[in-house]
Amino acid sequence: MRTPGATEERSVVSSRSAAAAVQHLPERPSLEHLKHQARRRLGELRALDASVKLVEAQLSIARDYGFASWRALKAFVDRASPDGPRASWLGFYRHDPRIMTNAAVAVVRHEGRLWFETATGERLELRDPGDGRALISGLEGHFTFEADGPGPARALLHHRADRTVRLERTDAATGKAMRAAARASEADQARPRVEVPLPLEILQRYVGHYASAVGVALRTGIRYGRLIVQVAGQPELEVIPESETRFFYRQLPVQLSFLVAEDRATALIVHQNGIEQRLDRVSAEEAEQATAGIRERLAEQQRPRIPVAIDRAILGRYVGRYRVDAARTLDVTAEDGRLFIEITGQPRFEVHPESERRFFWTVVAAQISFVADTAGAATHAVLHQNGRDLPITRLPDERTPA
Repeated sequence: MRTPGATEERSVVSSRSAAAAVQHLPERPSLEHLKHQARRRLGELRALDASVKLVEAQLSIARDYGFASWRALKAFVDRASPDGPRASWLGFYRHDPRIMTNAAVAVVRHEGRLWFETATGERLELRDPGDGRALISGLEGHFTFEADGPGPARALLHHRADRTVRLERTDAATGKAMRAAARASEADQARPRVEVPLPLEILQRYVGHYASAVGVALRTGIRYGRLIVQVAGQPELEVIPESETRFFYRQLPVQLSFLVAEDRATALIVHQNGIEQRLDRVSAEEAEQATAGIRERLAEQQRPRIPVAIDRAILGRYVGRYRVDAARTLDVTAEDGRLFIEITGQPRFEVHPESERRFFWTVVAAQISFVADTAGAATHAVLHQNGRDLPITRLPDERTPA
């Protein structure tokens, strides 16, 4: 016989929910359908215990879908509704083409949840705290959406500590065409390249400081007759000429091309991840101002860290392969209660926990955060290094189910 009391009431719903895997909501979840499920669950539970209340059946349904309460499930469904307040967010948005080309992002709905798709198609779940903002776990700042009325938002704004970046809405055909162009450019950026020697007087055109309106800055110089580049927060690297105005990195699928007027570079274009980003020539002082936020994040990433004890059973949630860019992946493995990471072209290193979801390297000032779904499995990760936060998507498991 069941003894009345809150503890026993919770046990009625938790015993069923714990036994089943978390279910996914449909693309367009219906609150009426969920209410019907709750009433049907109530009948099932009352067959075992006549005193079970509707709120307990609702909680049981909520937990089936990975929510802590019926109220949280209802709020999520209200926001995910095609006619709900977040429907206006859905669609494509583009960067200012004077700053970035091929850079179309999107907000989409999938399995009843909202997702942010990067310019190259990686999908990251958006969290909606219910205050008009949208968040991506592990990334700095937040998104808001600008609208004239109840219709679709006309702009997406990414608010960071040091600046706000505005992206204008574009139509689906344009957004998809930009995505296709980005994928084609990314494939081209990853191809092998051949050096074309250049005289010193040509290289001297390019020496200076460059910065963009979105907070990217770099410095170029000459060392031993070679052009070197230092992106703010990163080490110096040599770039190799493939033409008089275009250079490539040996270590990365990234190229730089310079725009020249009157025998002097006025700007450069960074070709990376299928996107072309313009940086204009600036003074050293202007470059310093543009990267204040990067320096602050770099200082935080470089501080000493101490490993903490965690439940090693959770490490399996993070195991898998993650896409860094067109040429590199990040492989996460777990052995004997320890987590290891290997990035394409680099040795395999252990990473140490500073929390259940955030780990750090001891060989380099870098960290990685894992972002999990309601079932606890990682959907993506964020690399924290060189003053930047880089989201990387978990790739589908290639193993064939038994």
